[in-house]
Amino acid sequence: MRTTSLPHGVVPLILAVNTVLVVCFQVAAARGSENLDGAVGAARRAGLVSVLACAALAAGTLTGSVGTGVLALAAVLLFTLAELWQSASGFGLGFALAPERARGEYLGAFHLHVVIQATLGPALVCFLVLGHTSLGWLALAAFFLAGTAAIGPAVTAARRNLPTPPDPTTPQPTAHAEPTGPTAHAEPTAAAGSAEPAGAAAHAGPAPQPRTT
Repeated sequence: MRTTSLPHGVVPLILAVNTVLVVCFQVAAARGSENLDGAVGAARRAGLVSVLACAALAAGTLTGSVGTGVLALAAVLLFTLAELWQSASGFGLGFALAPERARGEYLGAFHLHVVIQATLGPALVCFLVLGHTSLGWLALAAFFLAGTAAIGPAVTAARRNLPTPPDPTTPQPTAHAEPTGPTAHAEPTAAAGSAEPAGAAAHAGPAPQPRTT
């Protein structure tokens, strides 16, 4: 605003456009980022779109009021898309890379980046943009480009530390339980051991008759 001829009344319009776009397209922008590959893709799109937005704002410092207004509006549209994709990718990466046994601790540490971003981000942007105008926007573009190039290898390295889930198609070994209890090792009973064959009585002959006088 200080180094361009953009009218001050355009600023509220730009903020309103950003708010409406976020409300209307949040769900659509998050579609597909529920897994690691989709989240990485969303993060890359956010970075590349941010580079284009910074380039548009850098060019806006060199044009008149009409050109600056058009470029500023285009940059807002691009930054809004980047915001939607970055938010979706952040949630996707945070949940997918956090192990289930300690998901709360991992997500709490992961979302510290929001605090760092809110603390250092405005100071960095003011230093680069207000102090160096178009060169500052180009420096921010280089920063976004470096993050876009690094997100893929970073996620690949983090994925190696994830526990491998069991394959549901692989049969799992089952344990064969041994019989337990007092009947597990029971010996044959005496009656069963001393039982004579049924045919023995058939060959024994008639029983002796008592003598009479």
